[in-house]
Amino acid sequence: MRVGVCLAPALFKFKDMYTLTINITKEVLKEAMYCGTPGSGRFASTHCGVAVAIRDIFPHAAVGMFNFSIDGRMGPDSESIDIKLPFEARQFICEFDNLVSTPEKRLEMKELSFDVNLPDKVIQAIDIEEIKQILKDSKTLELHEC
Repeated sequence: MRVGVCLAPALFKFKDMYTLTINITKEVLKEAMYCGTPGSGRFASTHCGVAVAIRDIFPHAAVGMFNFSIDGRMGPDSESIDIKLPFEARQFICEFDNLVSTPEKRLEMKELSFDVNLPDKVIQAIDIEEIKQILKDSKTLELHEC
């Protein structure tokens, strides 16, 4: 997996900033393979590859096309805490979703690593020290302090 790149502008650093590297591994693809398939009971927003990869620290996350909500609430009228997904993550989601009728082909997808910035309100909503402990053994998440 690659080392995360800090995307926060150092010049404007007023508080601690964190970047989270999310790794979509083969194990994640296997666990997420049947998400969104008819009769699976696995909703795409909560069982896709991104949702599975972040589950250790955001167990109630709901993933959309452009962002994910750490508390499972989605939509413009909700008071959710959202994290924007980068372009490569959105491409991955499109490819993954397009394989819903042939879920076994999802296992052939390439692994992916991408970074997201954790906004201040996310840091305030979670116990960052507890998260650091959880991530020590994680294969899908890496936290970087900027």
